[in-house]
Amino acid sequence: MIEKKVSNMILLTAIIFMFSFLFASCGDDNPVKPPPDPVAEGLSSVAGDHIKAVMGATVDIEFVAVDSALVPAVNNWVHFSALVGDGSLVNDSVKTDTLGKAVGQYSFDGTLGHAQVQAFIRDADTVAVSVRADALITGATGQGQYVLLTDTYADIKDYNGTPERIDIHPDLWILIAVYENLKGLVFVLDDVNRNEVLSDTATILELIVNSVYTGKTKDSLGIGSTLSEVFAVYTDSTVAFDPTSPPAYYYEYPAQGITFWTDTATVETNRVVFEIHLTKNIVVPPVAKQQGTISGSKAVEANSGYKFIGTNYYKLDTHFEN
Repeated sequence: MIEKKVSNMILLTAIIFMFSFLFASCGDDNPVKPPPDPVAEGLSSVAGDHIKAVMGATVDIEFVAVDSALVPAVNNWVHFSALVGDGSLVNDSVKTDTLGKAVGQYSFDGTLGHAQVQAFIRDADTVAVSVRADALITGATGQGQYVLLTDTYADIKDYNGTPERIDIHPDLWILIAVYENLKGLVFVLDDVNRNEVLSDTATILELIVNSVYTGKTKDSLGIGSTLSEVFAVYTDSTVAFDPTSPPAYYYEYPAQGITFWTDTATVETNRVVFEIHLTKNIVVPPVAKQQGTISGSKAVEANSGYKFIGTNYYKLDTHFEN
């Protein structure tokens, strides 16, 4: 009797094992497959077209990819390239995460304070963003704050919003966008339409920083620097005195396109910079409003307060800080 029970148990165990094996085999023939990852068809910058940074820093540039139904596209490769700039990309490609996001990184480890970074998904979409570092840079690639001397009024507003006020020059077709109180910025622009209305396409003639602006040149010169520090970097300046309140001295460096305005301390090297003008090389000077009464370069200079520096540099012969 005992032998029969043992035999039955062995048989039952064998049957259970056989059925388990059969069920397992059937399962291998039809595995449950996860749904495929969405295929990215669109790409956008999370922070918009203009991203702000500081010199020497690495900034994150975040993009999001979506499929045709606008669902976040997971596990899709996003590739990066620098179209403009002498900094470096930390990574050239990244896979999107569970939210469809891919983060590229750009380092401002060069001399330029601006860059354009492109992100793209092959055979799908491409997006380019402008990345700017807050800096004072002279010369052909001149820049004050996030704004380049080659920018337009539209670019100024993209980075700084609406100005506190717009000043109209009485004698020349130029307009002045003032952001002085909150940002320490003043932009002199060409009145391209000759109607005393600031157009988005108006180009910058001069960029002025003062008061609360904290940006520096690559040599750490800025508002609050002493002339001793300026002279350690720049030599052979042209110096002049402006009696307009507050009285000031200004030191012009035409080759570099920069002018430093200082207080009137008796010891020259102790004078402190309170305003800086960045100018660019322009071939045609600002146009006088009354051609019949103002003609010729010296007449423009004498009547308008707009001063020639060197051959083709022009600047307002006054300061804004008061």
